[in-house]
Amino acid sequence: MSTPHYRRFPVLPTLITLGSLFCGFGAIILATMPKEGMVQMVRIEYAAWLILIAMVFDALDGRVARMSGQTSEFGAHLDSLCDAVSFGVAPAALAMSVLSQFYHRWPVRLVWVACAIYLVCAVLRLARFNVTTQPEEEYHRSFVGLPSPPAAGMIASFVILHVNLSQPPYDFPWVGPVVLPLLLLGVGLLMVSKVRYVHLIHTLTWGERSFPFLLGLVFMIFLVAILREFIIPVIFTAYLLSGLIGLAIDRMLDRIDIAQNRDSFFR
Repeated sequence: MSTPHYRRFPVLPTLITLGSLFCGFGAIILATMPKEGMVQMVRIEYAAWLILIAMVFDALDGRVARMSGQTSEFGAHLDSLCDAVSFGVAPAALAMSVLSQFYHRWPVRLVWVACAIYLVCAVLRLARFNVTTQPEEEYHRSFVGLPSPPAAGMIASFVILHVNLSQPPYDFPWVGPVVLPLLLLGVGLLMVSKVRYVHLIHTLTWGERSFPFLLGLVFMIFLVAILREFIIPVIFTAYLLSGLIGLAIDRMLDRIDIAQNRDSFFR
C-alpha cells in the first residue's frame, strides 16, 4: 500500500493569507448580527475596517512569498479562496446589511441582486486572475480589470463614510442607500472588464524615490490617520477613476495615431 505524499508548505505567507481570511470571516459575522440600532452601526463599521485590514494582509502575502522565493501553486489557490471570502462574500454581506435597513419588500430583492452581481464578478475576476497570472514580480505590477481587494475596499470605505455621516453632527444617512447600489454594480463590472490598473503598493514603494515624494507620502499617511473616514473613500475613488482615465487616454492616443497614419498614407 503506497503512502500518501505530503508536500511542504511555506509557513509565513500561508499565515498571512489566513489572516486575511480571518478578517473577512469576522467582517461577515459582524455584518450579519441581529440589528440593534446604533450598536449595529458600530458593528457594521468594525466589519468594514476588518475588510480594509484584510487588504493589508493580502498586500503582504504575495510580496513576502515572492521576496522569500516561497511562491507555490498551493499559495496561489489559497490566496484566491481567501480573497473570495474577504473581498467577495464579506463586502456583499456588508452592503446587504446596510441597504436592508432602507429597502423593504420587492426593492430589497433588487438590492440582493446588486450584491449578488458584485459577488459573482469578484469570483469571476479571481478565477480569471488564477489562469493568467505568473509568479514572477513583473507580472504583478499591473492588472487587467479592477482587482478584488480595492473593489472590496471601495465598498467598505463608503460604508464607513455612511456610518459616520449618519450620526451627529452630520445626520445625513443617504450615502448608503443612494451610492452603495451604484457602487456594487459599477465596481462589479470593472472587476470583469479589461480596464488596466497599476499595482498601487508596488508603484508607491518599489524602487528609489525623490525626497519630496517621500514627504508627500508621509503627509498623506498622517492625513489618512486624522481624517480616515473621509480620505480613504477619496483614495479608493481616485484609484478606480485612474484606470478609466488611463483607458480614455489610450483610446485618444490610438485615434491620433490612426489619423496620423491615414494622413501620411494619402500624402
